[in-house]
Amino acid sequence: MSANRFIGTMLALTFSSFIARAADEILPATNRVISADLQQVKGPRSMVWQDCVGAGRVAEGLRDGWRRQLEECHREIGFKYIRMHGLLQDELGVYSEVNGVPRYNWQYIDDVYDFLLSIGMKPFVEFGFMPNALKSGSGKIFWWNANVTPPNDYAKWDALITALVKHWTQRYGESEVETWRFEVWNEPNYPGFWHPPTNSTPRDAYFRLYEHTARDVKSVGTDYLVGGPAGAGPVWTKELIELCQSNRIPIDFISYHAYGLGGGPSGLDEYGNNKLYLSPNLHSVADIVNSQP
Repeated sequence: MSANRFIGTMLALTFSSFIARAADEILPATNRVISADLQQVKGPRSMVWQDCVGAGRVAEGLRDGWRRQLEECHREIGFKYIRMHGLLQDELGVYSEVNGVPRYNWQYIDDVYDFLLSIGMKPFVEFGFMPNALKSGSGKIFWWNANVTPPNDYAKWDALITALVKHWTQRYGESEVETWRFEVWNEPNYPGFWHPPTNSTPRDAYFRLYEHTARDVKSVGTDYLVGGPAGAGPVWTKELIELCQSNRIPIDFISYHAYGLGGGPSGLDEYGNNKLYLSPNLHSVADIVNSQP
């Protein structure tokens, strides 16, 4: 080895050693010990996570592989409800118009829901997204082009929701549908999922959609359970409860997606612009609900 190469190697080793010692002095110890006494009973274990599982979109439920996986999950884990996007998506052919006259097609929804009930699961119905024939704008999300704008005609939207809930009642029976959950839209406070008209705020536009949809569901079955706002984080909950109380709008439950995080309006920031942290109280919305008369 040449003298220059030897000196270079020694300098590199010395520098690396210096950096390692400096890191030991500056960085705090990251090791931690978690201990558990398996003989000590802390209390009952919450199984709330078994209540519902999320899936991609309803159309995936037409696939045999998807069905076999869900059946295994239900059997092994015990999930009770399943929540899916895209119930009213055009790929299911649910809604179309001919010369302005609405046409309904329940074939593919029936296929998926028949399967869910056959394996002992129930749908957690998410009303969304907007059929192209009813869209009021071009806002879209996901590669499958889900339209995320309000309806261009609320009379036609009301007729669609009412007809669909009536169909479920006739097909499965009122006592069965009373055990389902009906939720209006998905995360309307997140811009990607809700593009309201420019003359309305996202919240006000969603509240209008919620009122129409909730009344539509209850017009078919007064004991059917409907709720929202299905927010990205516990947002708009107090305002929605107050709106429903003031205007006698039906609401049976409050829903939101906690994600386990805080920071930013929803606790999620895919662009990395907001700091994220574990929320100290994932169920703070319960305080809002319980405070209402």
